[in-house]
Amino acid sequence: MEKQPVFKRKRIVSLNRLVALGVLLLFTSGCGEDDAPTVTLPEITTNVVSEITTNSAIGGGNVTSDGGEKVTAGVCWDINPSPTVDLETNTVDKGEVGVFQSMITELSAGTAYYVRAYATNSAGTSYGNEVSFTTDVLTIPTLTTTDVSAIAETTASSGGNITSDGGASVTARGVCWSTTTGPTVALSTKTSDGSGDGDFNSAISGLDPGTTYFVRAYATNSVGTAYGSETSFMTNVPPLAVGDDYEGGKIAYILESGDPGYDANVQHGFIAAPSDQSEGIQWSITFTETGITDQTLGAGQANTTAIVENQGAGSYAAQVCDDLVIDTYDDWYLPSLNELTKLYLAKDAIGGFAVAFYWSSSESGAISAWVQSFNSNSQSSATKNDTQPRVRAIRSF
Repeated sequence: MEKQPVFKRKRIVSLNRLVALGVLLLFTSGCGEDDAPTVTLPEITTNVVSEITTNSAIGGGNVTSDGGEKVTAGVCWDINPSPTVDLETNTVDKGEVGVFQSMITELSAGTAYYVRAYATNSAGTSYGNEVSFTTDVLTIPTLTTTDVSAIAETTASSGGNITSDGGASVTARGVCWSTTTGPTVALSTKTSDGSGDGDFNSAISGLDPGTTYFVRAYATNSVGTAYGSETSFMTNVPPLAVGDDYEGGKIAYILESGDPGYDANVQHGFIAAPSDQSEGIQWSITFTETGITDQTLGAGQANTTAIVENQGAGSYAAQVCDDLVIDTYDDWYLPSLNELTKLYLAKDAIGGFAVAFYWSSSESGAISAWVQSFNSNSQSSATKNDTQPRVRAIRSF
């Protein structure tokens, strides 16, 4: 029998080994790659932007799928469409599936922005739908004026409340005032009470007594100056004193407790004309008994009216007073006896009296009336046609 060649046997062995090696490689490759998880791009949507101000807003998104791996999520924005995470204007707010919020800051007022939510994993970055918004424009502040209080003769207190700075810092605030409506910061009559929003107090000074003022709070930012509502007030009148110049003459007497017409809350009294109305004039032009005998405080005006009605036109004491006009004041009258006595007691403060008798409006008899000595504190009667007594008119206040 003929033997087979040796080289053929070696070829058969080599082929078998190659087949076995291929099966091993195929088995090994299938076990490694087919069982590993596959990571895909995340899925995300963009929220509508809310709470927009002049320099900030709130955005966000919703990661609906992380693509099989934990993600990094946030929003990115720009003044141009299609912003990406390559910009510095982005946030990092989320690492898992779900809704998230993003604070968008350092914006410019009155500017349009474009926003997209994003989510990134090892497969890459996905973007949500694009939304846009416009920041609020800067405005002047909004504020109110505080009611005026602590009103005195030359001072008062007020202030304001700045409820909105308009998007720009308030750099000046206070109140301004004037004796006419619409005071502004152009006036020197204003206060400077710091900066910022919120409540503030203002001390008003340098006022005139008994004067009406108009006041407004103000606040200034980079846009301009705003004013609160206008309010008005009157400064207090200082207490009157005997001898004060007032309404055409000088204060002669201020009513006291127990006097007719006294009011604890309001000063009342009478004013003496600044000088005598006559150096010598009769009380009446007839000797008719008038019955006008009231001597009390407050009786002089009624006495004078009654005398004039009784006597008619003519040159006599009551008529001279009734006709008197000083600084538009035309309600002068001849004082009653008790009123005339008050004039005597205040004669030094009033001034201009002669050392003589002065007529009162109080009748003492058919042919006589009461007079007051300004040489001494004494009263007596004088005949109605006597021309020696003088006349000093008074008026009430």
